[in-house]
Amino acid sequence: MDWSTEKWIKRTLQNEEGYEPDPEFASSLRQMCLQSLKTKEKRARRVAHLSRVAAVMSVTLVLFMGSAFLISHQNHHAKTPVKPSNPLLATARPETPVPQHRLSPETKEQEIPETNLQSKATSDHNKNITETAAGADQPRGIKGEKEARQFLTQVVGERYSREYQALQRIEKEEGKAEITFTRGKETASDPGSVISVSLDSADRAVGIVVTDSSSADIARIVEFHGLKSPAWIEDMLASRLQLFYRVSTATLIYEMPELEEIDAHSGRFFGKADYLSAQYQHSFIQEVQSQGQSFSGNHVKELADLLTEDTGIEVENLPVHEKKGEKSSTIIWQNEQGKRLTLETNSEGNIIGFAYQESDQHQAERKIQLSELNAREIAARFLSKHMPKSISHVYFYQASRQGNGSVIQMEWMPVIDQIPIRDRSFLITIDLSDGKIIAFRGDFTDIPDKINTRQKPMERAECIASFLKQYPLQLRGTPSIHPLQGDPSFHYRLIGLPPNAVEFNAYTGKCLD
Repeated sequence: MDWSTEKWIKRTLQNEEGYEPDPEFASSLRQMCLQSLKTKEKRARRVAHLSRVAAVMSVTLVLFMGSAFLISHQNHHAKTPVKPSNPLLATARPETPVPQHRLSPETKEQEIPETNLQSKATSDHNKNITETAAGADQPRGIKGEKEARQFLTQVVGERYSREYQALQRIEKEEGKAEITFTRGKETASDPGSVISVSLDSADRAVGIVVTDSSSADIARIVEFHGLKSPAWIEDMLASRLQLFYRVSTATLIYEMPELEEIDAHSGRFFGKADYLSAQYQHSFIQEVQSQGQSFSGNHVKELADLLTEDTGIEVENLPVHEKKGEKSSTIIWQNEQGKRLTLETNSEGNIIGFAYQESDQHQAERKIQLSELNAREIAARFLSKHMPKSISHVYFYQASRQGNGSVIQMEWMPVIDQIPIRDRSFLITIDLSDGKIIAFRGDFTDIPDKINTRQKPMERAECIASFLKQYPLQLRGTPSIHPLQGDPSFHYRLIGLPPNAVEFNAYTGKCLD
């Protein structure tokens, strides 16, 4: 390899304007650095713990050896007889035996020699030190605090965990509990910044909750684990608001799709319509060449022929039953093998819905042959054939699979002035084994030519900011399956969020019921 040439290339690239590292490389490097810091912090915690244990054991050993030496020395002096300085006295005064008396329990303690009292005091002192060292790491105060604090340290890091004091334990159902930690406050009436750690019936930490999205707590967790910030989540929610028009109220509305949780690591939106997910990599608004053909018939045979032409459904030889009403009529074709078609028309003979069911054998043998994209093309051709000529675009709202996945139902809406009409939708169901439209619901004759907008709608970001005041953003964490090997996982949740899609008045930002 020509090293001089390679060095010249490197210098040339580095001197080029706009020479920046690849964003993916920068992101991966940042994650590696964060992981390295967390690993070092865990190692430092282990070393510090071992150092404390070693220090306590060393102090205990030194005290034990010192007390043993002192006792031995005192016993030696007590047992050694004192030799008189005058040798004559030693022969003149014989040793008189000291009478031995059995001590009563009341006087036994009083008659203990001073040497034994000192030995007992030293022994008690050593015992107290040993008990203190053994209980240094035992949980104190609130039951389950030790387990909760260990998980809190995993979440906020060793650097900040010392700032939190355990406030109280709240008992839950089935033996579960919740330990609340407060930072900067000492009274229960004004706890300040609060983090709640959930415990199971065995006092194992199973979750953590931080509610105040503007607090330093979430900011610390976001920085320590490299999560998406609340501000990022707020912008993401605003980007998913879709503007619609409602004919029934003649107003513009914003709609946020059905939302459950948001992955705090990736920012993925767990909802029915995530514009960034792989499932929806397509344009939602689609152009159509509307032909305005009638979707109606004057009698049963004409309606059957129309369905055969548009959908491929053949029911001409099936027994038929017709039931007429004031505002609508229902026609049913059915045979004994389970094949059935139900068709509904309005008072003017326009088809407003039908549902087709193949024989039992066909349903059992149904296999997927078409993709969702193929089904969308079939539905778009059907809509363009009967949509009024004033409509040049349609909006694909959502799709869902039925049965074993071989049937797909899609919801479409006409678009006027680039705004979908929310309450004039069309439901189209397609059999992915043969491409037949087997169900439909909608009215091509009930679409307005234009819409009324009184004023310009408010910005999406303003609408979401107002919404989050009503439904605060909450960060939740759960331990790893292997706590010593993996980091906790985190997700955001909106407190009290309705289970369905949320609608807002686009002029005021008010959440609609």
